[in-house]
Amino acid sequence: MLKKYYYPFLLLLSYAPTIIGGSQVTTYLTPHTPSMNVARQRMGLQMLTNYIDEDDRWPIFCLTGWVTESFREKQIARCFFGCDYNECTRLLTIAGSQVEHRSRRDWLADYFGLPTDFKSELHFEPVMINAILEPYIFWQFARNFFVTAYVPCGYTRWDMNMHECVVERGENPLAPGYFSDTETPRENLLERFSSFASGAKVPQIANTEFHHLHNARINPCSLTKTGMTEGVFTLGWRPVAGESIILDLYVRGAIAGGNKPEGIFLFEPILGNGHHGELGGGISFECMMWECEPSEERVFFSFDFVASHLFSTKQRRSFDLCNKPNSRYMLASKFGMPIEQNLVGLVQGNEATPSAQFKREFTSVANLTTGDVDVSIPAQVNLSFLITYEKKQMYWTFGYGFWRRSCENISFCNALCLAPCTWALKGDAHVIGFETPGNEPVALSATQSRATIHAGRNTPTSRNTPTKGASDPAEIALAAQNPFIDNPASALADSTNSGIHNPLLTLPNGINQINTSIEPIFICVTDIDRLSAASHGSAHQIVGEFGYTWYERCHTPFIGFGAEVELGHGGQSTSPREDECINCSLSFWSIWLKGGFAIG
Repeated sequence: MLKKYYYPFLLLLSYAPTIIGGSQVTTYLTPHTPSMNVARQRMGLQMLTNYIDEDDRWPIFCLTGWVTESFREKQIARCFFGCDYNECTRLLTIAGSQVEHRSRRDWLADYFGLPTDFKSELHFEPVMINAILEPYIFWQFARNFFVTAYVPCGYTRWDMNMHECVVERGENPLAPGYFSDTETPRENLLERFSSFASGAKVPQIANTEFHHLHNARINPCSLTKTGMTEGVFTLGWRPVAGESIILDLYVRGAIAGGNKPEGIFLFEPILGNGHHGELGGGISFECMMWECEPSEERVFFSFDFVASHLFSTKQRRSFDLCNKPNSRYMLASKFGMPIEQNLVGLVQGNEATPSAQFKREFTSVANLTTGDVDVSIPAQVNLSFLITYEKKQMYWTFGYGFWRRSCENISFCNALCLAPCTWALKGDAHVIGFETPGNEPVALSATQSRATIHAGRNTPTSRNTPTKGASDPAEIALAAQNPFIDNPASALADSTNSGIHNPLLTLPNGINQINTSIEPIFICVTDIDRLSAASHGSAHQIVGEFGYTWYERCHTPFIGFGAEVELGHGGQSTSPREDECINCSLSFWSIWLKGGFAIG
């Protein structure tokens, strides 16, 4: 007969938190650690552990092998690229500054050494596959006290599955002054965005150093890791051990294993929990809800809850800039002293010398904002509700689980690679001007702190006032004068008190004066968005297992086969606040086979 006072527990099965969409992105995805899955670990084993009498000293051995594969690929892609990744078409578009009808979500191809009329579309199908072997031991070593230990080991493979379709190869060279003193021919530029994103190639620009992408790379091939995920140990006490009710309380600790993130790849494989040590505890409750002795049938209800704190560990992560999602792939210009050729800017009729000048060197923002950080996680919890039907020696278990991990706490170990007053966002600014007369090249101090991954400030798309389009000569000429750089001031060469211009790009009225920034605005450590490399996670689990236990055999062997579906909330936020990190967790399916025996 069903015991009515257990009905309230069943009401909790209907619990499901509400998720509100957000717009944040992350540069790193923290997976659900394999050892934090009480539903999978409990199923089957409770059929043996619950038969242990107070004076028994049984050790129980179990070995579980399971495989996992993620799905809902578009949610993973949105974790990394946010609204720039079109969920309907599942495409991320790369388009140059002179491509007609650019979308405001297109990434600016100019940043990646591609022609200004280049366009391509990227499709991603991220997938994670795990194969784990988990040995487990349970031993009741004293009256109502027990210990458990399990050390999962295995293999993981992560693959972004990036596919690029070039829509327009582009034929435009880079104009003089845009990147260098001279025009950069088309053959010196890249053919595909993926060549740059993988860190394999950079454009060949005369008299200018263009660094490879060293961090947050999108690898065209899969990446793998093999090893121990972590070592988990519990010390428990069973205060209630009746015929129909069992209650366990325990302390849980984990020794760090697996690997740490290095920030080199965007979707880098993580085996374990990121090399955190853990400490926490849990509660396990089981009651018999119905029993029929003549047919040897019983129904059990089980509830498990475990929580742990993940201690601080040193990792390496890449970051975006504040309020600039995906800015890790933007281009930064290097500045320094001394000021060459007496560059000055005309501010309210007065000449002013800039604090620094372009030094003919470019790098991606990710190369500057990647470094060592201390990471801790205040808490992660896992609960499960299971119903087990047992008939003689067979059992069927079904249930629901919920997992949640709080937002990661991140603090910088050092100032990364950001030397003060050295690097600034390039945007679509022209960084070289030419002195009148003679066309002698002069490095400017032009910066664009308000540029985004989508566009610079000089292009018609960003100004929202296109007259004839991005490829119109008049628009191109206007953009070449740096009208919307930071603190624009007419650039002069103080040695001759002559203006600085671009000789190949002149407005219809004959004006070709170019602006420089007085003062340039540099990237500082305070501009780095800590939340851009952080996330929290939550997921719902549906689990089931079928098994058989040979109670009459020596050592009581058992075997079980199970499956699970876990639905994570990739690319979403549980709060509309902008200071909350993104909710980014994988969805996956799992199957497993477990077997073992109890010595008694």
